Formats: sequence, C-alpha cells, structure tokens
Amino acid sequence: MGRPRMLVIVVGMHRSGTSLVARGLHAMGANLGERIDTAPHPANPHGHWEHTDVWQGQEQLLIRFGREWHSSPGTLPDRWLEWPDTAATIERFAAIAATEIARHGHWVVKDPRSSLLIPLWRDVAARIASPLRILRIVREADDVAASLAARDGMPRPLAMRIWADHQRSIDRDSATLDTLTVRHRKIMLAPLAAFAEMGAFCGLD
Repeated sequence: MGRPRMLVIVVGMHRSGTSLVARGLHAMGANLGERIDTAPHPANPHGHWEHTDVWQGQEQLLIRFGREWHSSPGTLPDRWLEWPDTAATIERFAAIAATEIARHGHWVVKDPRSSLLIPLWRDVAARIASPLRILRIVREADDVAASLAARDGMPRPLAMRIWADHQRSIDRDSATLDTLTVRHRKIMLAPLAAFAEMGAFCGLD
C-alpha cells in the first residue's frame, strides 16, 4: 500500500529524544527532506536530523519575536501569524513542503522549535492542501532539566519554565489536529513497539 500524502511535524521540548525519533524514522524510510543536518555535534553525537532551512527559519522568527527558546520563556506576540516575517516564513516553508511531498508523497519535519509555532505549520499545510499530523515526544520535566543542566549549565527553574511553555503551546495548538503522543520512556524501554507505532502514524510501510 502506498504512503498517504501528508506533512508530519515532530514536536517536543529540546532534549526529549526528537533527534533519535527523526533518525529512526529516516532509517524506516521517512523522507526528512533534502537539506538535513546529520553532522555530529558535541551535544548530539548522532546529529540533530533537522532540515537546515526549517530550523534556521524558525530560529530567526523566534528571535524576531523576542522568544529564543533557551533564554526567554513566555508567550508569543499578539497576532504574530499576521506579521510580515511570519507570512514570508510560511511562504518559504510551503514551497519546500510542496516540493518534498511532490517528490516523496510525504515530509516529516523535526525541529523542537515547531512546538511553539504549530499554527504556522497549520497554515503551511493549508497552503499546499496537505493533511497535517503532529508527532509529539514527551520526556519528563525533571529529566529534561537535568539534561539541559549537564549540556548547557541551564538553571533548573529556567529549564522547568521552558518545558512547561512547550507543553502548553503543544496542548493548545494541537488540540484539533491529528496527534500521536509518545513518551520518551517508551522509546527507551520498548523501542521496537514505539517505532512501529510512530512509523504507522507517519504512513510508513
């Protein structure tokens, strides 16, 4: 059976295993796009598995909003979807998505920043008339905070606030969307079952 045409975004707080998920789905045949960062990083030896244009575009947009993920928790500006910078980003991402889906029938996009920008992706999907699915990875807040402290020296209270912001954003903005939530613990303890479930959700054979 062929894969359905769809756009899937992998969301979740940083240090929650989204890179592991993207790498595993790629091994199962998922199309992550033509410009994927797979280079080893000191904090992520197996690579981030993020589309370069996507993570850079989302990072720049969040900076424009005064909302860098690692230092400034809080809400996005009012009516941010109507900002010219947002419209330009939607147009750019829609062009990439249209190309990827035309070539491969689907596109799986991993970037934790998407957790804060799900409405943008809803507009991208509408622009190209594609179904949108949300693959949500959840790791316990204490574990994320410990990982960020070890990697970045981030204070625990800040890490907990950022974690909570990400969860609230995902809860609010994915409520009406087709969403699969997978716990980090399940991926670690039962990887075959977890990846089978995620692969099926992404339409992989």
